[in-house]
Amino acid sequence: MSLLQYFSSDPLTVINDFKMSVSHPQYEKITLYVEGQSDVMLFRNLINEDVVKLIPLEGKRNVIDVMKGLYSDYSDRVCAVCDADFDHIKGKAQNRLAYGVLVTDYHDIEVMMLFSSAFRKIINQKAINNNTGFSDKMLREIIDACKVIGIFRLINLDNNFGLRFKALTFNEFIIFENKCLSIDVDALLDELLASSSTSATKQILINLYNQYSSLNHDVEQLCCGHDCSNVLAVYLRKSDNIQGNKFNRDRVEKDLMLAFNEHAKYSIFNNIMRLAS
Repeated sequence: MSLLQYFSSDPLTVINDFKMSVSHPQYEKITLYVEGQSDVMLFRNLINEDVVKLIPLEGKRNVIDVMKGLYSDYSDRVCAVCDADFDHIKGKAQNRLAYGVLVTDYHDIEVMMLFSSAFRKIINQKAINNNTGFSDKMLREIIDACKVIGIFRLINLDNNFGLRFKALTFNEFIIFENKCLSIDVDALLDELLASSSTSATKQILINLYNQYSSLNHDVEQLCCGHDCSNVLAVYLRKSDNIQGNKFNRDRVEKDLMLAFNEHAKYSIFNNIMRLAS
């Protein structure tokens, strides 16, 4: 096992490991850095691993730091893929290319899958009474809820409030009543503020939310895929038109990945497939 597998969270170690590997006269592969192990599972179906070496790091920040340390000297030997997050909204997506980092077309890969035929495929498999109206309504309500969370995520990013979205319990603020899903904004803010050390108050956040809502950002860039997966899991658990109830974020995302086959629709996948061509 290489040192990289022990110290992959340390960009300097990753950089040094690459330089040692590439100095070997028989090392001819292109190295593709990705954010995590789930990305390896996704991208290995698109590339030839005899030509491209996939290496997962621990998050976007590490990927960017590694590429900033390598790309100027090894632009023909390294590449990286990251979730865009808010890069398209903030105008940073093109800047990432300066050090070899490709970002997803939408906010992240999970959102790209949600807006593909993969969503309808998994609903077709699970719905008791299957019709286009049901899945369309379901997706619309999920996106409406996640757009709200996405706006607060963007507010947090812009103002450095330190809100802890990872601590959210979605059952506390995602409401499913009368066959419809919605979001309780007050309960969401109570959850965020209770779990965060922040200078923000509920009224400050509500005022900023009203300002940001008028900007009309594309939902594909605003919604976070993990939020969508969590909200979809709530819908699947609570809807009486769905078979089974043992749904969580991980299961939803694995189902979407297995059902997803629209790689050619997105530039990020086309760019990766060209690496080994």
